[in-house]
Amino acid sequence: MTANPGRATVQGMGTPAMVRIFPILDSNGKLARLRVSVPLIECLLEPGRYELEENMPPKAGRELRAQRQPRLRTLVRMAMAMQDADRTARALRERAVQ
Repeated sequence: MTANPGRATVQGMGTPAMVRIFPILDSNGKLARLRVSVPLIECLLEPGRYELEENMPPKAGRELRAQRQPRLRTLVRMAMAMQDADRTARALRERAVQ
């Protein structure tokens, strides 16, 4: 299948793409819409399910913002909490064996 120059393509793959919008809850508990691009399968195209990128409304508001990634400080804090949980689990197992 060759990519049409007028169609959106899956990033980095060069194949035609279709888009599905999934409603999700963001970190503030508000409804957000996540656009997911997948390779084009003609028989799945129908309004309300999968659509071509050019038929979708333009991105606006929160969709234009990049997804925020956790900071290194947050990742370190989560790793430390995991270590503490591991130590606690080991201590509980040792206590149960005795």
